[in-house]
Amino acid sequence: MTKSQSLKMEQRIGMRLSQQQLRFVKLLELNAPELDDAVERELEDNPALGVKEETQEEDTNRYPLFFARGVAPKAENKDGHKAIPTHQPEQKPG
Repeated sequence: MTKSQSLKMEQRIGMRLSQQQLRFVKLLELNAPELDDAVERELEDNPALGVKEETQEEDTNRYPLFFARGVAPKAENKDGHKAIPTHQPEQKPG
């Protein structure tokens, strides 16, 4: 008669993303023109969504660091869409 014993231990860690999280990750992967297109498609597909025009004061409140440094975002780009300010490194004289 042979007796044997064994012990096995296993550990798993997993994470499941919700549909909303997956869509958010996909949006983060888009570049600016792709994101603009995605927003335009969503606006066309969903009549409950709309575009809100912002005033200069709202821009100042939203981007205080840009206005404090004297770098104000342009009101609109060449297509008439709201421009998004981007950080540009200061040029050092050289």
